[in-house]
Amino acid sequence: NDPFAIYTDTNRLQLSELSNPFALPAENSYRFGDINNEVNGIEVTHEQLSETRFGEYPLYVFTTQGVFALKSGSGSIVYSSLDYLKKHKVTDHQTIMNSKGYVIFRTDEGFFALSGREFTNISTPVQGSNVIDIQSDTKFQSLLDGFNSNAHNHLSINNFLQNTDFIACHDHVKDELWLSLTSSLDASYIFSFDTKSWFKSAETFQYFVDLSPDV
Repeated sequence: NDPFAIYTDTNRLQLSELSNPFALPAENSYRFGDINNEVNGIEVTHEQLSETRFGEYPLYVFTTQGVFALKSGSGSIVYSSLDYLKKHKVTDHQTIMNSKGYVIFRTDEGFFALSGREFTNISTPVQGSNVIDIQSDTKFQSLLDGFNSNAHNHLSINNFLQNTDFIACHDHVKDELWLSLTSSLDASYIFSFDTKSWFKSAETFQYFVDLSPDV
C-alpha cells in the first residue's frame, strides 16, 4: 500500500485525541449512514443548561441522508454514541447556525429550529401567499411615498427561499434570525425567537459580519 495515498471518507468525522491534535485514535472516529452518505455541515450547541451541562446532544452532524446527534462521552471518549434523528436534507450548509438553545438550518421545506431531538419548522406561519396588499388601499398610498414599499409585496417566504441570492444570520443580541435578499427585491424576513413571530422589513444587507461572543 502507498503510505502517501489519500483516502476520502465522506461519511466520517474524525476527532483528535484530547489535548493532542496530532493523535487520531480510532475510538474518536464516527461514521454516519452508509458509504454513499456525505457530511455537509456540523454545528454545536452553545446554550448551557447549567455551568457544567450542555444538554444531551452537544454536537449535530448534517448529512445528505439526514441529521445525526452525538451524545457526550466520558474520560478519553469524546462522544459515546450517535443517534439518527430525521431525514432532513440541508439545502445550504451556510445557513446552519446556532441561536440561544437552538440549531437553525434550511431545507426545501423552510427553516427549522432543532433542540434536543425536536424539530420545529419556524417558517410555517408565513408560508403561502399574502392575502392583504397594503398598496391597493389608496389611504395608505401616500404613506408609502418616499419609502421602499417592497417590504409589502406579495413575495411569500416559499418564493423567498427559492432565491439563490439571500443571506442569513442570527442576531445574538436581539435573538433574531435575519433572512435578507441581496437582489433588487429589497426585502428581509426576520424571526424573533423571543416572541416566536415573523415580521418583514424593507431593510436589506449585502453581507453579515459575525460578531457573536464566540468569535
